[in-house]
Amino acid sequence: MPSLLMRVLGGLLALVAALVFLVSLMDLIDPVGTKMADDNDPFGVPDPWYAPGAMALGSVAIGGSGVWLLVRKRKPHEGAV
Repeated sequence: MPSLLMRVLGGLLALVAALVFLVSLMDLIDPVGTKMADDNDPFGVPDPWYAPGAMALGSVAIGGSGVWLLVRKRKPHEGAV
């Protein structure tokens, strides 16, 4: 059961990280258009380039850990029969 739970958690992490990566990539490509979608301050100054870049790198790291949880091989315990 813990193996199944870890795989589900890894899949969720990978999915959420992929979505965050796509949003941050869109913010890197079109910062003004992304800022226009901000309902609180649509005509404000867009974020500097390193803010969505850091979010993209963080999502890659979190997605990598999710993929690792999905594909890792479970080692049997030494005392297992």
